[in-house]
Amino acid sequence: MAAAAAAAAARLMRVRSFGALLCLALASTALADKSESSASTTSSASSLATYLTFKVPEPISAPGVNTSSGCGKELDSGFEPGADTAGPFTFNTSDGYGRKYTIHIPKYYHINKASPLIFGFPGNTNTYKDIEDQTDLSDESMNPYAIAVYVSGVNLGFVSNPGYGATKDATFPKVDDISFMEDFIEHLAGKFCIDTGRIWAVGHSNGGGLVNVMACDPTLSTKITAFAANSGAFYTNFTDGDPETIDTGTTTQGKCLPARGHIPFIEFHGTDDDVVEYEGADDHSSYGIRVLPDIQHWASSWAVRDGYSIDNVTSRPDDDVKVYQWGGPDNLGIITHYRLNGWIHSYARKSAGAPIDATPIIMEFFYNQTNFTTSRTATSTGTPTSTSSATASSTSSAAAGKFAESHIASVVAGLALAWVL
Repeated sequence: MAAAAAAAAARLMRVRSFGALLCLALASTALADKSESSASTTSSASSLATYLTFKVPEPISAPGVNTSSGCGKELDSGFEPGADTAGPFTFNTSDGYGRKYTIHIPKYYHINKASPLIFGFPGNTNTYKDIEDQTDLSDESMNPYAIAVYVSGVNLGFVSNPGYGATKDATFPKVDDISFMEDFIEHLAGKFCIDTGRIWAVGHSNGGGLVNVMACDPTLSTKITAFAANSGAFYTNFTDGDPETIDTGTTTQGKCLPARGHIPFIEFHGTDDDVVEYEGADDHSSYGIRVLPDIQHWASSWAVRDGYSIDNVTSRPDDDVKVYQWGGPDNLGIITHYRLNGWIHSYARKSAGAPIDATPIIMEFFYNQTNFTTSRTATSTGTPTSTSSATASSTSSAAAGKFAESHIASVVAGLALAWVL
């Protein structure tokens, strides 16, 4: 009798536990559905996909749309998939300066599979080695398919710094990083099998500023398809003004005039950054005084430049992270900013004390914003096809929803099995 009562009580406990977990699973499904169908609602669900483990799409076969002329060519001696980063090498351009760089060929590189190409640009006085160590883009668990190229600037600086290029205070007035990058991309696309629809750039500090300048450039904005910055130094060319209202469309190198709309940009910035202040600065002195914009003002200005409202969806994954996302109903997050409370002027890595790791978020952002799979049907012309980021975003959102549904179904099935047992 006592044994029967105990068995009945155990069954009741299993029923209650199963019911509670089933309710949790169903609630999670509803959350995923809400995130997919109501992107304009302020909710932590809007950034749910950022924290899911996503499946990295394999490189596309060549020849095909967005595959470069380097496809089919054997690797030169010294380059080996999955081996240590090769270099340094020097690339010389018409401005008379040579830039040192290194290249990491991913483990799964194939001469007839077009790999994404990702550039890493370090902060002022830092080198190609620094940005490689900060980003971990040579780690196959972080980046299994993209060729990573790490670049040192002339005198370890870039034209986003007022001391370089066509500015009145320039110590290095002949430096032309824009022409360098145009030539460099063409060189790499002819040497390696590159997916020209997935050429990306990430930078820290002054390197992040260069990424911004390239996104503003009429030519490079059409060659590089997605952009990312950590602690970005987004100098304007103004010597006075309010950081919260300053025109961010005038960089150190002139007007911001991208040749296309819907440019994807993600940025990470710490509130305790005392080098490139989060609230901006009206008297930042680096080779002459320039106004640094407030970071949220800079991000919302990019949203407007992309054709969207300044209104954003805000979520808080945890107490130290606040995420701002701009865009339309089909591509919310095309402009994304991560505010990292208490973080300093350093690339965001948990191992260094940051509340998040920036690189996996950046990689998912890059893939989501350059999802061209539905348009790869024609023969390659060497020019990237134009596919709206709205399609890319909605495709990735659907994938995230399917991932959530599959995961929840697995949980429910496991619970049912536990009940039977």
